[in-house]
Amino acid sequence: MEQGLLALLKQHEEAARRRLEELRAGLAVLNERIAAAEGELSDLVVTQATLARVLCERDADEPGFEQVSVRDADPDDLPGFLPPVVCIATG
Repeated sequence: MEQGLLALLKQHEEAARRRLEELRAGLAVLNERIAAAEGELSDLVVTQATLARVLCERDADEPGFEQVSVRDADPDDLPGFLPPVVCIATG
């Protein structure tokens, strides 16, 4: 009976170890996906800030538009999102 219990415990231990390895492998895949998504988001934030700067500079050179200041494009200094670019015609 003791041998049977030890064998059963060993089986459960091996099953738990396999499950743990499966979960760790899944976590590694998720971490890679998260890192890729963070990189893409950072690129988009920089692109949005750059586009906002270019559009406002262009509009500032045209009569009837007031230049709007643009925030630093460093994603670490930005809030969760950038507001849309608005250049107002002073007519």
